[in-house]
Amino acid sequence: NVHGNQLSGSIPLSFRNLESLTYLNLSANNFKGDIPVELGHIINLDTLDLSGNNFSGHVPASVGYLEHLLTLNLSHNHLDGPLSAEFGNLRSIQTIDMSFNNLSGNIPPEIGQLQNLASLILNNNDLHGKIPEQLTNCFSLTSMNLSYNNLTGIVPS
Repeated sequence: NVHGNQLSGSIPLSFRNLESLTYLNLSANNFKGDIPVELGHIINLDTLDLSGNNFSGHVPASVGYLEHLLTLNLSHNHLDGPLSAEFGNLRSIQTIDMSFNNLSGNIPPEIGQLQNLASLILNNNDLHGKIPEQLTNCFSLTSMNLSYNNLTGIVPS
């Protein structure tokens, strides 16, 4: 946990070797660049918090391979592009917060496979299209914020 410092640069690729690491909090620093694909190799992570930095580029699909992940917080960065269908592989996930970025595209229907998802926070992005009907399969969902996007259509019942 190095939350709330003035650390900068990019995440070292050598982090991929930290296979036993379960908690990684680099939030509220000045990290920049792409989120490395290699983070998907830290297979025992249950918490990944990179919020409040200057990360840019796409969220790597490899994040979807972190099968033990409970909390994913990538909010308050400059991430763009679509969300990957691989997020549907995060079977243990309880919280996803990717608010206040520049994410675009549709909300992947695969998120509806996340039976343990309690909180889905995607507000203040550039997401568009319809809210996927599959989200009604997230029976543990207690909090969802999709405000300030470009979503259209009807709210699934």
